[in-house]
Amino acid sequence: MTVNEWWWLAAFGLLTVGCCLLLWWTFRRQQNWPVRGLNLAVTLLALGGWWLWPLPSVRFVLFCSTVLTGTLEFVLMRQFLNDQDAVFARSLDKMMAQYSQE
Repeated sequence: MTVNEWWWLAAFGLLTVGCCLLLWWTFRRQQNWPVRGLNLAVTLLALGGWWLWPLPSVRFVLFCSTVLTGTLEFVLMRQFLNDQDAVFARSLDKMMAQYSQE
């Protein structure tokens, strides 16, 4: 195998691991089926497109877009979950304050 083939094999391995982590994170933390379906579609498009279009430029675009999509979603989901945790903590504090006054 040439150096170029090893490079693309390593990139595909990273893409596969990243897609698996994206799906694991989504199915573990997100109960919303449209979001799960969207992530499944992104994963199938990225991994399927890798083999359907062997051009290096297409593979590079697929790799970068999948990484950016996963990163953006991870950041947004973490922010959403932090906001949810903060709302839950405030409501728990209110409930505890009411309970202590009684």
